[in-house]
Amino acid sequence: AKGIRRIVALTQTDAIKAREESVVLQKTIEDAGKLGEAVLESKVNLLKVEVNEARISLAVKMELRKVLDNYTERVLKFKKQKAAAQTVLVGAMIMTIIQIIITK
Repeated sequence: AKGIRRIVALTQTDAIKAREESVVLQKTIEDAGKLGEAVLESKVNLLKVEVNEARISLAVKMELRKVLDNYTERVLKFKKQKAAAQTVLVGAMIMTIIQIIITK
């Protein structure tokens, strides 16, 4: 029991700071999720570094990493949709050019 009390006495303020830091980081990540996909990618990369360097609970770190991974998947899905839309647009432009050439 003496050892436990010593550990608590030494780590109590650090544990409180870690909890406070994790709350702030969670709020920051939650706010990032409200951003548009075009901006989200760079923000996610910065937040991943921030989470990795944070002195917070490992369980909280793992939870935050999962959220950031979900954001990354969202960005990738957006990029795929954007690329598909551009492909359709290019195809339509090519067809128009071909029709113009044929009619001349």
